[in-house]
Amino acid sequence: MMEALIKQINKILKSIDFNAIWSGFSPCAFALYDSETVCFHDRKMPWDERFSGNTVIKLDGVPVAIWHVENLDDIDIERLASNIVHEMFRAFQHEQGDERYIDEFALLDYPYDLDNLRLRAAENHYLIKAITDNSMMDLQQFIVLREARRRIIGDIMMQEQRAETLEGMAEYAGLIALNQISREKFMEDFQKHISRLRNPQNMLKIRLVSYSVGCLICFALKSLGIDFYHNLSDSRTIYEFIPHEPSEIETILAKSSQERQARFDNFLENNRERTEYSGQITGFDPMNMEKLGNKILCTNFVMLGKMYIKGPVMLETATGEVRQVVAYTK
Repeated sequence: MMEALIKQINKILKSIDFNAIWSGFSPCAFALYDSETVCFHDRKMPWDERFSGNTVIKLDGVPVAIWHVENLDDIDIERLASNIVHEMFRAFQHEQGDERYIDEFALLDYPYDLDNLRLRAAENHYLIKAITDNSMMDLQQFIVLREARRRIIGDIMMQEQRAETLEGMAEYAGLIALNQISREKFMEDFQKHISRLRNPQNMLKIRLVSYSVGCLICFALKSLGIDFYHNLSDSRTIYEFIPHEPSEIETILAKSSQERQARFDNFLENNRERTEYSGQITGFDPMNMEKLGNKILCTNFVMLGKMYIKGPVMLETATGEVRQVVAYTK
Protein backbone atom coordinates (compact mmCIF):
# COMPACT_ATOMS: atom_id res chain seq x y z
CA MET A 1 0.00 0.00 0.00
CA MET A 2 2.77 2.48 0.93
CA GLU A 3 4.60 1.80 -2.36
CA ALA A 4 1.41 2.51 -4.32
CA LEU A 5 0.95 5.77 -2.41
CA ILE A 6 4.53 6.80 -3.20
CA LYS A 7 3.89 6.19 -6.92
CA GLN A 8 0.70 8.28 -6.87
CA ILE A 9 2.46 11.15 -5.11
CA ASN A 10 5.38 10.98 -7.54
CA LYS A 11 2.92 11.28 -10.41
CA ILE A 12 1.36 14.38 -8.84
CA LEU A 13 4.75 15.94 -8.07
CA LYS A 14 5.81 15.52 -11.71
CA SER A 15 2.80 17.60 -12.75
CA ILE A 16 3.83 20.56 -10.54
CA ASP A 17 5.78 23.51 -11.93
CA PHE A 18 8.16 24.02 -9.00
CA ASN A 19 9.92 26.96 -10.63
CA ALA A 20 6.57 28.80 -10.82
CA ILE A 21 6.31 28.48 -7.03
CA TRP A 22 9.74 30.03 -6.47
CA SER A 23 12.52 30.63 -8.96
CA GLY A 24 15.09 27.84 -8.71
CA PHE A 25 12.91 25.62 -6.52
CA SER A 26 13.02 21.94 -7.44
CA PRO A 27 11.85 18.78 -5.65
CA CYS A 28 14.11 16.80 -3.36
CA ALA A 29 13.83 13.17 -2.24
CA PHE A 30 10.94 12.25 0.03
CA ALA A 31 9.84 9.33 2.15
CA LEU A 32 6.69 8.19 3.90
CA TYR A 33 6.87 6.24 7.13
CA ASP A 34 4.78 4.60 9.81
CA SER A 35 5.75 3.07 13.14
CA GLU A 36 7.51 0.15 11.45
CA THR A 37 8.60 1.02 7.92
CA VAL A 38 10.15 3.88 5.93
CA CYS A 39 9.29 3.84 2.24
CA PHE A 40 11.20 5.65 -0.53
CA HIS A 41 10.37 5.55 -4.23
CA ASP A 42 12.99 2.85 -4.80
CA ARG A 43 13.46 1.08 -1.46
CA LYS A 44 12.14 0.37 2.01
CA MET A 45 13.90 0.29 5.36
CA PRO A 46 12.94 -0.36 8.99
CA TRP A 47 11.85 2.70 10.99
CA ASP A 48 14.43 4.30 13.29
CA GLU A 49 14.47 7.35 15.55
CA ARG A 50 15.65 9.71 12.78
CA PHE A 51 12.13 9.55 11.37
CA SER A 52 10.08 11.71 13.70
CA GLY A 53 7.41 14.25 12.79
CA ASN A 54 6.83 15.84 9.41
CA THR A 55 10.01 17.64 8.46
CA VAL A 56 13.26 17.49 6.50
CA ILE A 57 16.20 15.36 7.56
CA LYS A 58 19.54 14.57 5.95
CA LEU A 59 20.35 11.02 4.95
CA ASP A 60 23.92 10.48 3.75
CA GLY A 61 24.19 14.24 3.37
CA VAL A 62 21.12 14.50 1.13
CA PRO A 63 17.95 16.37 2.26
CA VAL A 64 14.84 14.19 2.45
CA ALA A 65 11.30 15.41 3.10
CA ILE A 66 9.57 12.95 5.41
CA TRP A 67 5.90 12.54 6.29
CA HIS A 68 4.30 10.29 8.88
CA VAL A 69 1.33 8.21 7.68
CA GLU A 70 -0.65 5.61 9.59
CA ASN A 71 -4.19 5.07 8.31
CA LEU A 72 -3.73 4.86 4.56
CA ASP A 73 -7.49 4.68 3.96
CA ASP A 74 -8.05 8.23 5.26
CA ILE A 75 -5.32 9.97 3.25
CA ASP A 76 -6.10 12.79 0.81
CA ILE A 77 -3.33 12.13 -1.70
CA GLU A 78 -3.47 15.58 -3.31
CA ARG A 79 -3.20 17.36 0.02
CA LEU A 80 -0.44 14.97 1.09
CA ALA A 81 1.49 15.89 -2.05
CA SER A 82 1.00 19.58 -1.16
CA ASN A 83 2.32 18.95 2.37
CA ILE A 84 5.37 17.22 0.97
CA VAL A 85 6.02 20.27 -1.24
CA HIS A 86 5.89 22.35 1.96
CA GLU A 87 8.67 20.21 3.44
CA MET A 88 10.60 20.23 0.17
CA PHE A 89 10.54 24.03 0.29
CA ARG A 90 12.01 23.88 3.79
CA ALA A 91 14.85 21.82 2.32
CA PHE A 92 15.21 24.42 -0.46
CA GLN A 93 15.40 27.21 2.14
CA HIS A 94 18.20 25.39 3.93
CA GLU A 95 20.10 24.64 0.73
CA GLN A 96 19.84 28.30 -0.31
CA GLY A 97 21.45 29.44 2.95
CA ASP A 98 18.31 30.70 4.70
CA GLU A 99 19.36 31.51 8.28
CA ARG A 100 16.16 33.12 9.52
CA TYR A 101 15.84 30.45 12.18
CA ILE A 102 13.43 30.67 15.08
CA ASP A 103 14.63 30.67 18.67
CA GLU A 104 11.99 28.24 19.90
CA PHE A 105 13.00 28.67 23.53
CA ALA A 106 12.62 32.45 23.27
CA LEU A 107 9.08 31.85 22.01
CA LEU A 108 8.36 29.86 25.17
CA ASP A 109 8.59 33.22 26.96
CA TYR A 110 6.24 34.90 24.48
CA PRO A 111 4.38 37.73 26.26
CA TYR A 112 0.69 36.86 26.18
CA ASP A 113 -0.12 40.44 27.13
CA LEU A 114 -3.75 41.46 26.66
CA ASP A 115 -2.93 44.63 24.69
CA ASN A 116 -0.52 42.66 22.50
CA LEU A 117 -3.17 40.03 21.72
CA ARG A 118 -5.87 42.62 21.03
CA LEU A 119 -3.58 44.37 18.55
CA ARG A 120 -2.65 41.01 17.04
CA ALA A 121 -6.31 40.22 16.41
CA ALA A 122 -6.70 43.63 14.75
CA GLU A 123 -3.56 42.95 12.70
CA ASN A 124 -5.07 39.72 11.42
CA HIS A 125 -8.29 41.53 10.50
CA TYR A 126 -6.45 44.02 8.31
CA LEU A 127 -4.21 41.37 6.75
CA ILE A 128 -7.31 39.45 5.68
CA LYS A 129 -8.92 42.66 4.36
CA ALA A 130 -5.78 43.46 2.39
CA ILE A 131 -6.31 40.18 0.51
CA THR A 132 -10.09 40.07 0.23
CA ASP A 133 -10.38 43.76 -0.74
CA ASN A 134 -7.06 43.86 -2.63
CA SER A 135 -6.29 46.90 -0.48
CA MET A 136 -2.87 48.47 0.01
CA MET A 137 -4.43 50.79 2.62
CA ASP A 138 -5.38 47.79 4.77
CA LEU A 139 -1.90 46.30 4.38
CA GLN A 140 -0.47 49.60 5.61
CA GLN A 141 -2.81 49.47 8.61
CA PHE A 142 -1.43 45.97 9.28
CA ILE A 143 2.04 47.59 9.47
CA VAL A 144 0.83 50.32 11.85
CA LEU A 145 -0.61 47.74 14.25
CA ARG A 146 2.45 45.53 14.08
CA GLU A 147 4.77 48.42 14.91
CA ALA A 148 2.49 49.29 17.85
CA ARG A 149 2.83 45.69 19.06
CA ARG A 150 6.59 45.86 18.63
CA ARG A 151 6.65 48.73 21.14
CA ILE A 152 4.85 46.45 23.61
CA ILE A 153 6.72 43.15 23.21
CA GLY A 154 10.13 44.33 21.96
CA ASP A 155 12.74 42.04 20.43
CA ILE A 156 10.64 38.88 20.60
CA MET A 157 8.68 40.29 17.65
CA MET A 158 11.59 39.18 15.47
CA GLN A 159 10.97 35.56 16.53
CA GLU A 160 7.36 35.92 15.36
CA GLN A 161 8.54 37.28 12.03
CA ARG A 162 11.08 34.50 11.58
CA ALA A 163 8.38 31.90 12.23
CA GLU A 164 6.17 33.64 9.66
CA THR A 165 9.07 33.56 7.21
CA LEU A 166 10.40 30.05 7.66
CA GLU A 167 7.06 28.29 8.06
CA GLY A 168 4.74 30.76 6.34
CA MET A 169 6.70 30.82 3.09
CA ALA A 170 6.83 27.01 3.04
CA GLU A 171 3.07 26.94 3.65
CA TYR A 172 2.66 29.39 0.76
CA ALA A 173 4.73 27.07 -1.47
CA GLY A 174 2.56 24.10 -0.50
CA LEU A 175 -0.65 26.02 -1.22
CA ILE A 176 0.60 27.22 -4.62
CA ALA A 177 1.38 23.58 -5.40
CA LEU A 178 -2.12 22.58 -4.26
CA ASN A 179 -3.58 25.27 -6.53
CA GLN A 180 -1.83 23.59 -9.47
CA ILE A 181 -3.21 20.20 -8.36
CA SER A 182 -6.77 21.14 -7.37
CA ARG A 183 -8.20 24.66 -7.44
CA GLU A 184 -11.15 23.56 -5.29
CA LYS A 185 -8.97 22.14 -2.53
CA PHE A 186 -6.70 25.17 -2.70
CA MET A 187 -9.66 27.48 -2.06
CA GLU A 188 -10.82 25.31 0.86
CA ASP A 189 -7.37 25.33 2.48
CA PHE A 190 -6.86 29.03 1.80
CA GLN A 191 -10.11 29.74 3.64
CA LYS A 192 -8.92 27.57 6.54
CA HIS A 193 -5.97 29.95 7.03
CA ILE A 194 -8.34 32.92 7.06
CA SER A 195 -10.65 31.16 9.53
CA ARG A 196 -7.66 30.35 11.74
CA LEU A 197 -6.76 34.04 11.98
CA ARG A 198 -10.35 35.01 12.70
CA ASN A 199 -10.59 32.62 15.67
CA PRO A 200 -9.59 34.52 18.87
CA GLN A 201 -8.58 31.28 20.59
CA ASN A 202 -5.73 30.91 18.12
CA MET A 203 -4.12 34.12 19.41
CA LEU A 204 -2.60 31.93 22.13
CA LYS A 205 -1.02 29.57 19.56
CA ILE A 206 1.85 31.68 18.33
CA ARG A 207 3.59 28.99 16.23
CA LEU A 208 0.35 27.80 14.60
CA VAL A 209 -0.79 31.33 13.74
CA SER A 210 2.62 32.20 12.29
CA TYR A 211 2.14 29.59 9.55
CA SER A 212 -1.03 31.36 8.44
CA VAL A 213 0.18 34.96 8.89
CA GLY A 214 3.37 34.39 6.90
CA CYS A 215 1.48 32.51 4.19
CA LEU A 216 -1.17 35.24 3.90
CA ILE A 217 1.45 38.01 3.82
CA CYS A 218 2.81 36.27 0.70
CA PHE A 219 -0.67 36.14 -0.84
CA ALA A 220 -1.37 39.77 0.07
CA LEU A 221 1.84 40.88 -1.63
CA LYS A 222 1.09 38.68 -4.63
CA SER A 223 -2.46 40.03 -5.02
CA LEU A 224 -1.18 43.62 -4.86
CA GLY A 225 1.50 42.96 -7.47
CA ILE A 226 4.38 43.51 -5.03
CA ASP A 227 7.49 41.47 -5.84
CA PHE A 228 8.58 39.57 -2.72
CA TYR A 229 10.64 36.87 -4.42
CA HIS A 230 14.19 37.12 -3.11
CA ASN A 231 17.41 35.26 -2.52
CA LEU A 232 16.62 33.08 0.48
CA SER A 233 19.94 33.98 2.11
CA ASP A 234 18.48 37.48 2.61
CA SER A 235 18.27 38.34 6.32
CA ARG A 236 14.95 40.21 6.00
CA THR A 237 11.77 38.52 7.17
CA ILE A 238 8.78 38.28 4.84
CA TYR A 239 7.08 41.08 6.82
CA GLU A 240 9.94 43.39 5.88
CA PHE A 241 9.13 42.98 2.19
CA ILE A 242 5.89 44.91 2.69
CA PRO A 243 6.56 48.45 1.35
CA HIS A 244 5.90 51.11 3.94
CA GLU A 245 3.97 53.91 2.31
CA PRO A 246 3.65 56.89 4.70
CA SER A 247 0.03 57.49 5.67
CA GLU A 248 -1.59 60.91 5.44
CA ILE A 249 -1.19 61.45 9.18
CA GLU A 250 2.52 60.54 9.01
CA THR A 251 2.99 63.05 6.20
CA ILE A 252 1.10 65.72 8.16
CA LEU A 253 3.11 64.98 11.31
CA ALA A 254 6.46 65.18 9.49
CA LYS A 255 5.46 68.48 7.86
CA SER A 256 4.22 69.86 11.19
CA SER A 257 7.53 69.02 12.90
CA GLN A 258 9.51 70.73 10.13
CA GLU A 259 7.31 73.82 10.28
CA ARG A 260 7.60 74.04 14.08
CA GLN A 261 11.38 73.89 13.86
CA ALA A 262 11.31 76.57 11.16
CA ARG A 263 9.22 78.90 13.37
CA PHE A 264 11.73 78.64 16.22
CA ASP A 265 14.64 79.12 13.79
CA ASN A 266 12.99 82.15 12.18
CA PHE A 267 12.33 83.71 15.58
CA LEU A 268 16.00 83.40 16.54
CA GLU A 269 17.28 84.68 13.17
CA ASN A 270 16.21 88.24 14.06
CA ASN A 271 18.19 90.31 16.54
CA ARG A 272 16.71 89.29 19.86
CA GLU A 273 17.60 90.14 23.42
CA ARG A 274 17.92 87.28 25.86
CA THR A 275 17.14 88.05 29.50
CA GLU A 276 17.85 85.70 32.38
CA TYR A 277 14.87 85.33 34.66
CA SER A 278 13.78 83.10 37.51
CA GLY A 279 10.07 82.74 38.02
CA GLN A 280 6.84 81.01 37.08
CA ILE A 281 4.55 81.34 34.08
CA THR A 282 1.36 82.82 35.49
CA GLY A 283 -0.60 83.65 32.35
CA PHE A 284 -0.59 82.42 28.73
CA ASP A 285 -2.61 81.86 25.57
CA PRO A 286 -2.71 78.05 25.06
CA MET A 287 -3.87 78.37 21.45
CA ASN A 288 -0.83 80.41 20.48
CA MET A 289 2.09 78.69 22.12
CA GLU A 290 4.21 75.65 21.25
CA LYS A 291 7.15 73.81 22.77
CA LEU A 292 10.40 72.53 21.28
CA GLY A 293 12.76 70.89 23.73
CA ASN A 294 13.01 73.22 26.75
CA LYS A 295 11.85 76.27 24.78
CA ILE A 296 8.30 77.63 24.52
CA LEU A 297 7.37 80.10 21.79
CA CYS A 298 4.44 82.37 22.71
CA THR A 299 3.18 84.33 19.70
CA ASN A 300 0.42 86.27 21.49
CA PHE A 301 1.48 87.02 25.10
CA VAL A 302 2.78 85.50 28.31
CA MET A 303 2.81 86.57 31.95
CA LEU A 304 5.82 85.89 34.14
CA GLY A 305 4.84 86.60 37.70
CA LYS A 306 3.09 89.97 37.42
CA MET A 307 4.98 90.94 34.25
CA TYR A 308 2.99 90.99 31.00
CA ILE A 309 5.07 90.40 27.85
CA LYS A 310 3.55 90.85 24.41
CA GLY A 311 4.57 88.18 21.90
CA PRO A 312 6.36 86.88 20.12
CA VAL A 313 8.55 85.79 23.01
CA MET A 314 10.52 82.60 23.60
CA LEU A 315 10.84 81.15 27.08
CA GLU A 316 13.53 78.79 28.31
CA THR A 317 12.34 76.45 31.05
CA ALA A 318 14.19 74.58 33.78
CA THR A 319 14.84 70.88 33.22
CA GLY A 320 11.82 68.91 34.35
CA GLU A 321 9.97 72.09 35.39
CA VAL A 322 7.92 73.24 32.42
CA ARG A 323 6.38 76.26 34.26
CA GLN A 324 9.69 77.41 35.78
CA VAL A 325 11.36 79.95 33.46
CA VAL A 326 15.13 80.54 33.55
CA ALA A 327 15.31 83.03 30.66
CA TYR A 328 13.23 84.68 27.95
CA THR A 329 14.10 86.12 24.56
CA LYS A 330 12.19 89.05 23.08
